[in-house]
Amino acid sequence: MSEAGKFKEVPLVLGTAQLGMPYGIANATGQPDQVAADEIVGAAWEHGIREYDTAQGYGVSELVLGHALATNACAGLARVTTKLGPEVQLDRDSVFRAVDSSIERLGVAGLEAVLFHCEGVIDAWTPALALICRELVAGGKTRRVGVSVYAPDAAMRAICLDGVDVLQGPASVLDRRLEAAGVFELARERGCLVYLRSVFVQGLLLMSPDELPPNMRFAERVLRRVASVAEDLGVTRRELALGYLRQKGYGRVVFGAESTEQVRENVATWRGDPVTGVVDVVERDLRDIDEEIIRPDRWPK
Repeated sequence: MSEAGKFKEVPLVLGTAQLGMPYGIANATGQPDQVAADEIVGAAWEHGIREYDTAQGYGVSELVLGHALATNACAGLARVTTKLGPEVQLDRDSVFRAVDSSIERLGVAGLEAVLFHCEGVIDAWTPALALICRELVAGGKTRRVGVSVYAPDAAMRAICLDGVDVLQGPASVLDRRLEAAGVFELARERGCLVYLRSVFVQGLLLMSPDELPPNMRFAERVLRRVASVAEDLGVTRRELALGYLRQKGYGRVVFGAESTEQVRENVATWRGDPVTGVVDVVERDLRDIDEEIIRPDRWPK
């Protein structure tokens, strides 16, 4: 594979939770083995994806991703974001040790971004922790430091913290809470980079209402609304989900994949023609979505 791959770079990020553990409600195949993971990462690189998202809490994702990057000879060029586990203490030695461990597992010289993987860090933020963040950047460990969040109020607070210049949070055709709260506007004002996750709501958006497991039947009505909106626009639900975020331009879009075909399909969809009227239709017809649907951490087990 050439260093440049076959296609021009796209502002998409391959999320790798699926590569380190069984993940996602629509995941019918389970965790890919290392060979499959190597192929998935290789397909992403070949199709123009240069950024990869992982976390210390995603099982063995960092190790699997590191192997895949080395196998595809792109570890020196790939941009990788990881998240520190919530158990990491917030003193300098602990934070640096955790970051160094991730760098070693990933086989990269440095990280694109290091995120704290728990909103609780916002309440524990101190000038000393802000200094640690700046030292990580100055020492070449990472280009940016930030926080991964669920809630809009946490996002607003995180962006204003000294030392934070990157944020990861959920956004989708069903979940527009961050925009409504002014998160993206504030991020632009403060020069804070935004990564968007849960763009398919862990795969829920791509499922047929008839495929929902018994514990998720409460989402059936909303999924039928989504299917109806997509049909009215003459697009697939994947085109609806990605087309909306592409036109809104909130930030860099993170998606996961269990196969090379999913990678290719998502990239092809992103590169496709804009979906006419998608923003107006989504914001008119997909409103007032219950948080129990858009927050996977609240789904019944």
